[in-house]
Amino acid sequence: MTATLDTPVGDIYTRTPTDPRVLVVDGYGIRISVHRGHLTISDGIGSHRRERRIPRIERTLQRIVVLSGSGYITLDAFAWCADVGITLLHLDRNGDLITSSSPPADHNARLRRAQAFAGIGGPNEHVGLALVKHILGLKLDGQAQIADHELADPQAAQQIRALIEAVDAADTIAEARGYEGNAGRIYWNAWTGTVALPYLRADLPRIPDHWQRFNGRSSKVGKSGRARFASDPINAMLNYSYRLAEVECRLACHTIGLDPALGFLHFDEPARDSLAVDLLEILRPHVDRHVLTMINTPCNKRRWPSLLHESRDGQCRLVPPLTHELAEHLPHYAKQITPHTQYIANAIANTARAETRTTPRLVRNKTIMHPATTTPIQQARLRLDGLVTVADIVTDEMWQRLRPLIPPNPKSGSGGRAWADDRTVLAGILCVTHHGTAWAQIPKTLGVSRWTCKARLDRWTADGTWNQLNGALDHDGD
Repeated sequence: MTATLDTPVGDIYTRTPTDPRVLVVDGYGIRISVHRGHLTISDGIGSHRRERRIPRIERTLQRIVVLSGSGYITLDAFAWCADVGITLLHLDRNGDLITSSSPPADHNARLRRAQAFAGIGGPNEHVGLALVKHILGLKLDGQAQIADHELADPQAAQQIRALIEAVDAADTIAEARGYEGNAGRIYWNAWTGTVALPYLRADLPRIPDHWQRFNGRSSKVGKSGRARFASDPINAMLNYSYRLAEVECRLACHTIGLDPALGFLHFDEPARDSLAVDLLEILRPHVDRHVLTMINTPCNKRRWPSLLHESRDGQCRLVPPLTHELAEHLPHYAKQITPHTQYIANAIANTARAETRTTPRLVRNKTIMHPATTTPIQQARLRLDGLVTVADIVTDEMWQRLRPLIPPNPKSGSGGRAWADDRTVLAGILCVTHHGTAWAQIPKTLGVSRWTCKARLDRWTADGTWNQLNGALDHDGD
C-alpha cells in the first residue's frame, strides 16, 4: 500500500492546492532559491518535477511547507520570505517541526517574566489555574458540540458539558486535568465504532481488520500503547493534523511575544514547548472536525488505500497527496488560535501591570441595559488593567446583604462536589452586568470562568434569585 503503486506520481505534483495560502514542497532534491527577484521552488520525483516562481508582490501565500528531507534552501530565500512575510516550515514525515523561519517576535521581558510567575509554584499561580480552566473549557465545549452534531450522541455531549463546571470549580490544575480525562474518555467512546473511512468495496480485501473503523485513541504498536504511534488511518490523520496545529500554536506564541516553552496545563519536559501544547488543546476540536469532514465528504478521486502505508513496525503512515491536503489547512488553525493567544497574553500582561497598580480602576459612569431586565442602570465600567479580586467587586458589606438572597447549592450535603463559590461567581456576573465587561473578559484573577457565570445567572434568573439580587443592588446604588 504505497503511493508509488496506487497513486500516479504525476497527479501528486499537478494537483490543485485546496488553499492557495499554503505551498507544499515535496519530493527529492528540492531547491528553494532566489532567481532574478523571484522565489524559485523546484521539487518532485524523477521526471515528474515542477518549478514554481513567486513574485515579491505575491500576497496570497502565507506558508511554504517543506516535507522533503533532500535538497537545500538558500540564505537568500530565507531573507526573501522574511521580507514579504512568508513563513518557511520544514516538517518531517510525521508532521513534526524540524525548523521554521518564525516571524519577528515582540520580545517583551516583562510579559515573559509574568508568564513564568503564573506557572505552577509561581507567585501568580492562580492566574495560571484560571488560564487552564479557560483552555479546558474551550476544549470540552468544542468536544461537546462535535458529540452533539457530527457524532449524533447527545448523551455524550450532555455528560461532557456537565464536566465543564467541574473543571471551573477545580482547586488545582491536577484536579482540572482529571475532569478533562473523564471528558476525553466519554468523547472518544462516542467515536469508537461510529467513525469509519469510506473504503470502496473493491479495496476492503487490502485493508487490515483494525483499519476498518475507529477503535479508540490507544495504539496497537509500541510498548506504551500511546496514541502518538498511530496504528490505524483515522488516528494517523488526527496525529498528523495535531502536529500541524501545534506548529501554528508555536508560531502564534513567537509572534505575540510569549515563550512557547512556559506552559500552565502541561508540565515542563525537555524538547517540548508546553505553552504551544496548551494552546493545541483549544485547537483539538477544530482538528477533529476537519478530519471528520474529510472522512464524511464524498470524494471520487480519493482512494484511501493509495493514501496510506503500513510500516514494518505496524504504524500507519500517511503519504502524498493526503499529507499535502492536511498541511494546506494550516491557515485555518492560525486564524483560530490567534485570538486565544492574544487573550492569554492580555491575562498575563494584567498581572505584570499589577506590579505597579494593585487595585482596579473605574472609569466614568455609563448607563447600560441589564441583560435580565429592561431597566437601564447607572453603572461604572471596570478597566481590567489591575489585579482585580472578588472583594473589589463584591465587598464584604455588599456580600452580607446579598448572601441571604441566594438559595443554598442544590448539591450541598448530597455527597457531590460543591459548585464554585457563590460570591466568586457573583463577582464574575457583576463584571458583565454592572461594569460593562464582556463575558470573555471576566478577570482571570477572580478564578471563575464565563461558562460558570453564565450557567449560574441562567439558574438564578429562572428561580427568581437574580431579580432579588438586582433589586437589592439597584436600591442601594451598587
